Amino acid sequence: MRGIRVIAKKVAKSGITGFNDKNFINYINKLTLAAQKTIGFQNTRSYWEKDYNNIVAFSISDWDSEKDWNKWLNSKIRKNINNEHKNVILSEEFNVLIKSKNSDNTFLL
Repeated sequence: MRGIRVIAKKVAKSGITGFNDKNFINYINKLTLAAQKTIGFQNTRSYWEKDYNNIVAFSISDWDSEKDWNKWLNSKIRKNINNEHKNVILSEEFNVLIKSKNSDNTFLL
């Protein structure tokens, strides 16, 4: 099995009475702490999109395999954390990346 990288995009709901971005941050922190205890998890970094109309967070995490990632994504622990914070989450998207086997294809930025 080969390692993968996952980019997760999370968008917070806005305009909710009593909405507090600390609740959204708490959601991300709980997910991170739980994922760190999961088999196959390697590391993660979080970033905020510079968007003044929405609160958007990106997490980039490395996993030993896609199987490990899918176990975490569909785990009861993750579902419970998600359910606890449904009132602050507008959407979540996940992209799974695999490293190219061909080492001579260099991307130009």
